[in-house]
Amino acid sequence: MAVEIVSLADEQVPATLSDLYLADGKSALIKNMVFTNTDTQAQTLNVYFLAEDGTEDSDERLVLPKDLVLPAGYSVVHDIEISLSDGDRIRAVASAADVIDFVINGIEREVV
Repeated sequence: MAVEIVSLADEQVPATLSDLYLADGKSALIKNMVFTNTDTQAQTLNVYFLAEDGTEDSDERLVLPKDLVLPAGYSVVHDIEISLSDGDRIRAVASAADVIDFVINGIEREVV
């Protein structure tokens, strides 16, 4: 039952609501998330927590302010810890695909 301090996910936020991180067979503690707008114009970002037994749309909970406007070249850091159980996920959508980079850092532990 090892505990690992790792980068849980890093990529670009899509323009359709998608999973950024899924605690699959693990429990996790997200320590921080960084989102950076690499585009030349402002972009809108929505980030959600969805529990394993939740339903898309009705049970998603905003993690950042709704329709957060991220100016060109700027970053936002979410550094409030989020606990995830097996099957919980972080989801997000941006106003344009592949222009907001993200990194999610935290701790994972296998579920036994």
